[in-house]
Amino acid sequence: MTTENTNPDTIGQLTDEEHQNLVSLRAQSQDILSKIGQMEVQKIRLLNRLDEMDTTVQSVLANITARLGLAEGQQWVALQDGSIRLVKSSMTTTE
Repeated sequence: MTTENTNPDTIGQLTDEEHQNLVSLRAQSQDILSKIGQMEVQKIRLLNRLDEMDTTVQSVLANITARLGLAEGQQWVALQDGSIRLVKSSMTTTE
């Protein structure tokens, strides 16, 4: 007894090679989507670390400002050699 599909909408059958190829491509696609998901999670973690670092930087800058006795909002710049200079309002910050 043959098990032919009697569905009138059926127009043909995949070859074994076509079927295997499609299954393989679907699996590869799912693998890529999974990797993208993992990368998104890693991206979020990195962004959180960056945010934590920014918070730390702001704290360090506030401590330096307080140590120097500068008014809040007073602008200064730290140079490569470690020296600190006040930023004058008419001065550009290209240093």
